[in-house]
Amino acid sequence: PGLGLVLNFDNYRSMNKSLKAIRPGYDWQNYPTYTKWFLDLMSNVGTIRFLDWLGLNGSPYPASGIVEWETRPNQIKNVRYNYVPHEIIIELSNLLQTNVWLNVPMNATVNYVTQMATMYRDNLDPNLIIYLETCNEVWNSGYMAGFIYSDWAQQPENAVILNP
Repeated sequence: PGLGLVLNFDNYRSMNKSLKAIRPGYDWQNYPTYTKWFLDLMSNVGTIRFLDWLGLNGSPYPASGIVEWETRPNQIKNVRYNYVPHEIIIELSNLLQTNVWLNVPMNATVNYVTQMATMYRDNLDPNLIIYLETCNEVWNSGYMAGFIYSDWAQQPENAVILNP
């Protein structure tokens, strides 16, 4: 058989947190965010929906109170809760020249939305399109956001009159 490596993380809280697993064929001192294989696989995609990358579907994110820009996962603080920082999403979109479909957290503050929009304006290739969606499927009461927005939409004071 081939070579193998087994790591035991039973007492991981006291371990060094800078462990990196590097695929063969890559420079360990200058490892890319994305492998050539992944970039090749995604090369013909026109738009990527980053719903799960942002942790908005099937995770504690919408209900956890993490809606302030300052508490979001980012490259400086490292990825938290397996969410992917916006900086990494921008990097991939620029590399692939693919449009971005973002989902904004249900309880995002105005500052969160403003800072997110500013980051994309300043760093995403201006030829790319950004699609924005509030949460995920706010019409679908099977999701927390849908349940909450459905209740909100049924309140008479929130009615909107549309004129054709």
